[in-house]
Amino acid sequence: MKTQKFAIAGLIASALAAAADAFKRSPRTKPMWMVAAIAIALGAGRAAHAEADVVSWGDQKGDAGDLRERYVQVSARSSRTVALKSDGTLIAWGFNDSRQSMVPSGLIGVRQVAVGTAHTAALMHDGTVFAWGSNSYGNCNVPSGLTGVTQVAAGTAHTVALKNDGTVVAWGNNFNGECNVPTGLVGVTKVTAGSAHTVALKNDGTLAAWGFNNYRQCNVPTGLTSVMQVAAGAAHTVALKTDGTIVAWGNNQYGQCTVPSGLTGVTQIAAGDYHTVALKDDGTVVGWGSNGSGECNAPAGLTGVKQITAGGSHTVALKNDGTVVAWGGNTYGQCNVLPGLTGIAQFAAGDYHTVARKNDGTVVAWGHNLSGQCNVPAGLTGVTQVAAGPYVTAALRDNGTILVWGKNDSGQCNVPSGLASVMQVAAGAYHTVVVTNDGTVVAWGGNSQGQCNVPSGLTDVMQVAAGEYHTVAAKKDGTAVAWGGNSQGQCNVPSGLASVMQLAAGAYHTVAVKNDETAVTWGANAYGQCNVPSGLTGVTQVAAGDYHSVALKSDGTVVAWGANWAGQSDTPAGLTGVTQIAAGNVHTIALATFADCNGNGQRDSFEIMHGAPDINLNGVPDACEMSPGDLDLNNVIDFGDVALIMLDFGPCSDCLSDLDGSGVVDFGDVALALLNFGPTG
Repeated sequence: MKTQKFAIAGLIASALAAAADAFKRSPRTKPMWMVAAIAIALGAGRAAHAEADVVSWGDQKGDAGDLRERYVQVSARSSRTVALKSDGTLIAWGFNDSRQSMVPSGLIGVRQVAVGTAHTAALMHDGTVFAWGSNSYGNCNVPSGLTGVTQVAAGTAHTVALKNDGTVVAWGNNFNGECNVPTGLVGVTKVTAGSAHTVALKNDGTLAAWGFNNYRQCNVPTGLTSVMQVAAGAAHTVALKTDGTIVAWGNNQYGQCTVPSGLTGVTQIAAGDYHTVALKDDGTVVGWGSNGSGECNAPAGLTGVKQITAGGSHTVALKNDGTVVAWGGNTYGQCNVLPGLTGIAQFAAGDYHTVARKNDGTVVAWGHNLSGQCNVPAGLTGVTQVAAGPYVTAALRDNGTILVWGKNDSGQCNVPSGLASVMQVAAGAYHTVVVTNDGTVVAWGGNSQGQCNVPSGLTDVMQVAAGEYHTVAAKKDGTAVAWGGNSQGQCNVPSGLASVMQLAAGAYHTVAVKNDETAVTWGANAYGQCNVPSGLTGVTQVAAGDYHSVALKSDGTVVAWGANWAGQSDTPAGLTGVTQIAAGNVHTIALATFADCNGNGQRDSFEIMHGAPDINLNGVPDACEMSPGDLDLNNVIDFGDVALIMLDFGPCSDCLSDLDGSGVVDFGDVALALLNFGPTG
């Protein structure tokens, strides 16, 4: 089969090369016979089909990603949300204490996703299952040899898979029997998982339920038939019948089983921990049950919804236009759906939130929002730099003024009256610091350990950084000055330290990069955050989380060390092209460039395939990975590689439009794109 693909690729490559050569000789005519010839050659490989960066890792409480693309499914549980994109990749945001919201690098080919409390399960296009996150009960241990799966579901700590033969497989926590699939259960068409119970819908419209039954959530009402969909909350179960009505049973403490009177025309249901949501045939959403965080309050005017899902205290809707809307509890940024996260110029990381400045001078923020640190002031523009403290965000505007928002318990958001001509800002746990154009420093907010007591006569400062209770400044002469809390020696600048280019401050440690591109650290070292890796050189920027340190090298790679309980020091494999780094309490974020292979202005599965560690999926690093993009292994990137991509290595039609006017997106459009009518790799 592989030989056949390469042979076909060669045929296509020849046709493409000939077409390109002809086009170069007569670029204005672009004769349609040429397009037809290429389309025929492409069609020999397979039938055509048409279908409707920031990198971060660790516990970030909400990786927003780029949500301007088309989405085909959303899933929510607890305090997080995951969205499946039309190109088979995933975006996750919200709570991430067990890395359950950290999508594995290079994961593509996803068909459906299910979100558990602390783990995520993805159904792949080949019928296999991949799971990640907390694995305390083996809920991520997919049974060996499991194939032919058509749907997955995830509970608090168990995972369920429906196979194409109508049988069910479950694994993970089984303390309450939630994985004890009833003997002889067949003919299943859908499965769902509650916190500790499982429900299956059979092809005869009846239900089977098993597992924890403390609220009788497994007691299917006698005589219930004609069920077309089922959903499970923490301890309640909801069934949608073919006549568009709903039946609910189990825990009703918050009225989650009290279906609104007269509710009909329902096409889909979802169950949160303690609330229930229904999608009607007119594209509107109705919710009932617990509403302490507004999870039942669908946004006014919301229509055009095609799919719903419910988390612990939030609700998410996928619209017909492929956009996502979320409402309800947002403590961990699970509702922070950010449209159009592109054009990022600079960013900063707080304890559990991230803020980014865009090229147009606007600001976006996502993640933990308990203190309003992600509530970017309306109309804020002209921003030239952003900074983030644990629970605050600061923005420097092009007129030299500062705006700070979020937690203000120590006055850290109270910018001194008349402060102007600011050129840089830094935010600590309880204080804010700026450098003005004349090289002087101004600090305000909490001063319990002298972190705002700027040394008398300090001038010629070019940059400042702020830790939990200390402040550090880099001067134009390459020296460093530090003041404030010094319980861990974080203010003890090493004797003779000179040629400092930039500084970063962790909770109780400090990191400096020198003009010889080496890094120096001092202060707390309980987690090895001051143990600079031996031989580390070529450093151009440093960042410091509370207990870990990060360095950006001149070759665009990243090195991190120190605390790693949330994966904050696990730099993603193959990460290159990085131009900026930042570190929060337990997460790290990098701004990376990428090869826009298909010219659509965004990183999608097309680029991921070219940049993934194992591009040809053969399980070993080889010539294909050594020369990304050289899929036919002839040591050059040419039309043969384009041909192989079209034949087997991933979707291309979603990057195109109907360029030849045939009414469908097909190989004729690919051909025109290659001839310069549209975007291509």
